[in-house]
Amino acid sequence: MILKDIHRRRKEGYKPNTFIGGVGASINSIEKLAELIGINESIIKFFENEGVNISFCIIEDYHISRYKFRNDGQYKDWGHGDILTYYIDIEGKLKSIGENSLQSHPNLELLYLPGILTLKNSAIRQNGYDFVNLKSLKELGKRCFNGSHVTAVLSIAPLGEDGTESGIFKYINDNVTIYCPIENATINNGEPDGDIQYLLERGSNVVYVKNYTPSEKILDLSISNLEGSTCRLYFTPPNSINPLDFYEVYIDDGSVLSKYKPFTKILESGQTITGLASGHLKISIKAVDVYYNLSEKSNEVLINV
Repeated sequence: MILKDIHRRRKEGYKPNTFIGGVGASINSIEKLAELIGINESIIKFFENEGVNISFCIIEDYHISRYKFRNDGQYKDWGHGDILTYYIDIEGKLKSIGENSLQSHPNLELLYLPGILTLKNSAIRQNGYDFVNLKSLKELGKRCFNGSHVTAVLSIAPLGEDGTESGIFKYINDNVTIYCPIENATINNGEPDGDIQYLLERGSNVVYVKNYTPSEKILDLSISNLEGSTCRLYFTPPNSINPLDFYEVYIDDGSVLSKYKPFTKILESGQTITGLASGHLKISIKAVDVYYNLSEKSNEVLINV
């Protein structure tokens, strides 16, 4: 992709809606990007290589083909030490991830895939991140979260209808919390699905979701006691059908990752957050209920640290 072509595509009105971190050394053109994902070049209407990271615009729903975005064995897709660090699809264009794709990335920080419907067998396994809210999922393949050792939270779709343990959560860490539809509690002739039984036997926390309605948006976030890298957050708890559990805090430092990856969480108004980096920052929060339903982001508060 030559610079002139990048500018032309910008003038046509295309803006990036997908951001991938860590692959810029090898993915330096639309052609290579299309090959990596397994899609037609014609649906990519903007591409920019920022060195380590890339951004692009995809104008149609798409699917990552099987054996793509791997960082292991004979199917390794790139050299130069490239390891995926984030995949952010802000418009939900990505609908499925193929068999044995997008796996073995220990530095993966964020998968933001609000439109994902299907994970095929062994997709996204053996990665190093707490997978974010995946409530859109309708189909989970065998072994798809296998070996995700640092996972803390998963929000998933209904599982199978028998007692067979299909390895979806095999080797996942013991203290993971799984949020899943209440149907999974009795889907196996009155007993939990086999994969849920596997989690329960290992001491994992399984939350059966009874209501998917998020709380209202917080409108009055304010900040006080800004000292160095710490500040205190104040707000009125929003109306919510379900009991509230905690609040995700977002610290937007201008990077795309910071817009979608929570910085920390707090339990109530008046708590202090620490570790703020220097610079101009935008702080916002989301209310999270006991079923891991997330509200919209609150009003943003600008600070200068």
